[in-house]
Amino acid sequence: MAKYFAVAALLAALVAPAASLPAGLGIHYDGDVDAPLLKLDYATYRGKYDNVSDVFIFKNIRFAAPPVGNLRWAKPASPRPIAEIQDGSDGRQCVQAGQARAAGPPAGEDCLFLDVTVPGRVLREKGLKLPVVNWVYGGAYIVGSKEGANAAAMIRASKGNLIWVAGNYRLGAYGFLTGTTVEKTATPNAGFWDQRAVLQWIQQYIGLLSGDPGAVTTIGISAGAGSILHHLVLEGGTLDPLFTRAILQSPGYNNWLDRAGQLEANYQRFESLAGCTGQGLACLRNLSEPALLNASIAANAGQRPGSFAFGPAPDGKFIVSSPTLEIAAGRYWKGLSGLISSHVVDEGGSFSDPAIATDAAFDALLNSTYPGTGLAGLRAGVQRLYPAVGADAARAAALGYKDARGRLGREISEMSFTCHNRVAADGYPGKTWSVQYSVPPGTHGADQTGTFFDVLGPRGQGLSEGEKRERVGFQGLLVSFMRGGDPNAYRDGEVSVEWPRTTGFNATTLGNVLEVHSLEGKKGMRIIEDGWVIKERCAFWTDAQRDVMATLKTG
Repeated sequence: MAKYFAVAALLAALVAPAASLPAGLGIHYDGDVDAPLLKLDYATYRGKYDNVSDVFIFKNIRFAAPPVGNLRWAKPASPRPIAEIQDGSDGRQCVQAGQARAAGPPAGEDCLFLDVTVPGRVLREKGLKLPVVNWVYGGAYIVGSKEGANAAAMIRASKGNLIWVAGNYRLGAYGFLTGTTVEKTATPNAGFWDQRAVLQWIQQYIGLLSGDPGAVTTIGISAGAGSILHHLVLEGGTLDPLFTRAILQSPGYNNWLDRAGQLEANYQRFESLAGCTGQGLACLRNLSEPALLNASIAANAGQRPGSFAFGPAPDGKFIVSSPTLEIAAGRYWKGLSGLISSHVVDEGGSFSDPAIATDAAFDALLNSTYPGTGLAGLRAGVQRLYPAVGADAARAAALGYKDARGRLGREISEMSFTCHNRVAADGYPGKTWSVQYSVPPGTHGADQTGTFFDVLGPRGQGLSEGEKRERVGFQGLLVSFMRGGDPNAYRDGEVSVEWPRTTGFNATTLGNVLEVHSLEGKKGMRIIEDGWVIKERCAFWTDAQRDVMATLKTG
């Protein structure tokens, strides 16, 4: 890289520090122009140049103190000062629930790190103020890490006009322990506080790297998108989420509501598995890392496929109620300038328990999920909305299933994923663009091959030109939105369709929805009405949550 510009030019283009920070912070050099230093007010991090993508990567920047000991189940604390220059090698992903883990570095409790990827022009040009993207990984709130996105490919797609930030957040019991005991003596939904700490870091420091803290787009898939929806309802929608635009891909979350019942029972079970029965959070905070990990593994063992021991839940203050109910009640942040919300055509199939092989098994699961006479109407509604194949084969076929497992998959799709797209769109009429991703197999996560497509990577090899164009075109729409808040403004020339804002909020189907339906380049996208997000069916699930809440209050 050094041959392309002189050291003197680099030094003249040092990024000015943010006004609220001490002078002298920002980019510095100590001899190697391919390895600049990012000086913060608490530590200095050495970057690394990727000459293929023309980006600089600053890895494993601490944005909070290690959440161990007394900082378990606490809000992230400020990172401690570090005197030695950090080379980015010290980093871990957060402890994964169970024994599975995301690909990448080892896991551990000391995991609150973030990565920043900036285009090379940030260090070559003066006066830049680039939009920022914050990526929130998915993984059912139990697995995942910041390494899961291809930041370099996205920056290349933007022609060097984006800065990318991805941070870890605590998972499973470490990040989403809730219930009344936790509410009294700790911080519920600690994982959301970690995500917010990354956004606060962006607000404070991204100006050192020519980033614009007033133009932050946050993007997430599955649990990452569900997390973003939760940030829009923080403290009843009164707390600024610290981003201006959002991209929600298959937003997923369970609608757990019973703080004093199921959530507290989950906490008590975890306390018992850890050998801390009756001793509370003080005992859990004093456990060794291996002992706490063993309790986490035990808590997640034996969970029915598609269900998890811990996840986001109302805590009465930070998360007052589910995003579904909060947005329906108007208690959400209204200040977003734009939103993209998307789903695939088979969201629930991957989470459908193969043991539910008969309609009797479906009914038994339904009775255990919504027990008691107070929820009899809700159970009857589910039976009506998702008829057994033997009772109404024609309607079942129209809904896309042919057996009991498919029946459960359709219920999961609408309850936990697709209707969240309707919730998000209803909250931001006139500001929303909607996507239906139908490219086979159309299963949960299938759209990620287009989102993070890298023509230079291994998945880009061997594809036809049409397949490449489809992926590049879809990716370009998302990148255009990240750059300027409009997916059409900088879209790839291969995309012939103009993508209008969503309509039909009071109709049965949402209109002006972009369907990505094939891998045929210009022919692979069209504007449709979305028959997978039906107003009446989604209204049923919103009403169902209200019914559950009413039962909890009276039962």
